Amino acid sequence: MAVAIDPYRRQSQHKYVPPILTGTGVGFLVLIGLLGVKYNTNQLVPSFSDWHLHSLDNELMLQTDEAATVNHRFLLENSQKISDDTSDQASQKQAAIDAAAERPIMYTYYEPATTDMTEDADNDLLENWKNAWFDAGWQPKVLTEDDARKVPEYQELVDLVMDKKHIGGYNMACYIRWIAMVSVGGGFMADYDTFPLNHFLRHGRDLPFDGQMTVWAGHVPALVSGNGHEYFRIAKQIGRSMRKHVLLQKEINEKGPTHLHRNHLPWSDMLALSELYNKVSTDMFIMRRQVLNGADALQNMNWSEHECRLARGMRAVHFSHKAIAVGKQVYRGAIHRGTVARKFLNMWHKNCKYTPVEDETV
Repeated sequence: MAVAIDPYRRQSQHKYVPPILTGTGVGFLVLIGLLGVKYNTNQLVPSFSDWHLHSLDNELMLQTDEAATVNHRFLLENSQKISDDTSDQASQKQAAIDAAAERPIMYTYYEPATTDMTEDADNDLLENWKNAWFDAGWQPKVLTEDDARKVPEYQELVDLVMDKKHIGGYNMACYIRWIAMVSVGGGFMADYDTFPLNHFLRHGRDLPFDGQMTVWAGHVPALVSGNGHEYFRIAKQIGRSMRKHVLLQKEINEKGPTHLHRNHLPWSDMLALSELYNKVSTDMFIMRRQVLNGADALQNMNWSEHECRLARGMRAVHFSHKAIAVGKQVYRGAIHRGTVARKFLNMWHKNCKYTPVEDETV
């Protein structure tokens, strides 16, 4: 059954229109966030003024290949420096609103789940994620299961998995995020431990590969993009993969040897994507490798030109649990991912030059 998403922001064959002014309360929340101008950056990433920003007008006009060479320490300079002069307040607020309309949205999904992260650590990581993407020119937006429930086929898709207890809360949340992206008509989605590197704002306004599902970190869904129809299609495929493995494990538990019995099935959307691509069809989605593995990034926290090459053409860096475990940073443990990400980005901005991302997609 196809999800009814015609009203969901894909208004032409090529142009992706972010859903800033659609959905219950979404437009209002985005506007309030922009008029507030910054998240809590005093203890997070540096402000725009620290990065010697370029003008907003210049960035909004970038459409050529050369645009990719412009670093992304630039956006919303005008709206960031709203004057206290009351005579100019109305016009400058309007300028901030107009600038917001040009910001593509970067989505993430978050629901509390049983992991090695504490609530404070999750909140710190989320705030760092919001600030980093905002400072890179995007409008960060956190989706929850409430967004997924807006999709008419939500229950149908959830029922595919059959038995949530075998999947576990964390893996179930990783599945539901694909459904949540259907509710907003698609776009870019990043894990909340994935942070921006080189500039690719133009792809946020006009989805790469005409909106086909693209996974930018191999089969790891640290950064993905696609239109609403593609998210719905992949959500069904992931759900079917999970269902197959749940049924298989149930049969093993009933008939197989005891040492193979499991009450919790470690099957995730990442494993499902790997299976779909490698065992079903390489046409299932487009795979690219333009996200830097955090494990590689954290082998040295004082990069030289040699290390900077690792990030050339990379859209983002992914600080997974494993990356933190094997990295050589001072702060150890997944609960420090927010701090690790902040310190890495500050170091990278200071030591490395921006490079264009591969532009085969436009």
